[in-house]
Amino acid sequence: MSVNYKKISHSLFERNEYETNKIMARVFLWLAAIVVVTNSLHYLHIFDLGKIVYFNHFKFTYYLVIGIWAIKSKSYNHWMKYVLLGSLLFFAGMDDIVSSFYTAPFILCPLLLSAKYYTPKMTMGIIVITVIMLFFTSSLSFYLENHSELIDKYHHYYLGLYKHHHYSHFMYDHFLCKIICYILPAMIAFEFVYSGKKLFREQSRTITDSTTMHTQMRLAAEIQKNSLPDSDKFTSKNFDINTLMIPARETAGDFYDFYWLNKDTFVVCVADVSDKGLPSAMFMMSVRNAFRGVGLTVNEISSVFTMANNLICEENPEGMFVTLWMAFINKNTGKGKFVNAGHLPPILKKADGTLQYLENKPQPFLGMFENIAYEEHEFQLHNGDTLCLFTDGVTDAINKNDERFELKNLEKSIATSGTKPKEICTNIKTAILDFANGEEQFDDITILALQYKDGNIISLA
Repeated sequence: MSVNYKKISHSLFERNEYETNKIMARVFLWLAAIVVVTNSLHYLHIFDLGKIVYFNHFKFTYYLVIGIWAIKSKSYNHWMKYVLLGSLLFFAGMDDIVSSFYTAPFILCPLLLSAKYYTPKMTMGIIVITVIMLFFTSSLSFYLENHSELIDKYHHYYLGLYKHHHYSHFMYDHFLCKIICYILPAMIAFEFVYSGKKLFREQSRTITDSTTMHTQMRLAAEIQKNSLPDSDKFTSKNFDINTLMIPARETAGDFYDFYWLNKDTFVVCVADVSDKGLPSAMFMMSVRNAFRGVGLTVNEISSVFTMANNLICEENPEGMFVTLWMAFINKNTGKGKFVNAGHLPPILKKADGTLQYLENKPQPFLGMFENIAYEEHEFQLHNGDTLCLFTDGVTDAINKNDERFELKNLEKSIATSGTKPKEICTNIKTAILDFANGEEQFDDITILALQYKDGNIISLA
């Protein structure tokens, strides 16, 4: 399954444009507030704006309307940014006509805001349009200064300008001054556009890669889950079985297995691979396949362990290891043989409710050394006995006080549950969740509960 990088990148850019439009809308509202202040000062006779005050009334109305409209807009409109930037450029130019180069900071606003869109072509267009506008407004301002009594009076009284300037001197003092002041911010804004767009695309790529990896991990987890036998689909007159596996990550390093070796022998096992995540999940599959493959040709459980261990060692350059407990159980007699390769011993809950560990002296992990002679041990299941296999993710579960669940709580969970495998698995899971109380799980949790029943008719669904 692939992820459309361009679609994700486009979506992020659209979201950025939407947020930038909101920023520009707030700029318009601030400008409206500035107009209110300046007009108020005019009406209080603190200074005289002359007839320009009527133009300010129009500006205030426009700023307020467009600001509120842009803020209230709930959807993304591709053309909105052009309306906002165009309006800002227009009013910057109009103010520049009557205020000369003293409005340079206002002229920079469209440029700086356009850079936030991370669109080089648009920012370059704003730069070019602004330069043309500066030339036009400087020329028009010069013309009005020499021909308009209103503008001449305004400039003379507030800006100290005189209309007896040569055109070339006026352009040199004002137009070129504006361009020089404009060059550095323009260069900075353009560099900001490219660096911002590059960063945005890198973030898009990171999100895409993360999404792709997450999708792949979910697919791997689904494959792993489907590769293990489903206890809900298993039926037998001799055995009742239930399993529980909760990975700490998307995929697990633990695994369980159960299957018929032949018409009389049933196999159960639980294993725990070193480390967690995808590498351990892949190693887990190779271990499971090794045991299943060897089990088809070898009937002695101790020999199965020795031969499977050699195969694992040969294909284990990373030096990973696995603990594994496996048993061969005769369906007719309930007699079983098991081998424990460094795994926690299972707990046998007898029909009368007493608990017993199937213990043995420690034996080496799988995948560490070749040609190990594993020792097998015998046990007996009676009608109603339930065997509970588990990994150390159960006993090592922690709570917010950094306390471990440990064997004592596991024993209590098994003892207080019913004899049915599903009841035992459910009771252990509930006990772990209550104990952890929301603390993050750091190790895989796997449980297999098997109950033996007298019977002779077997069916496998």
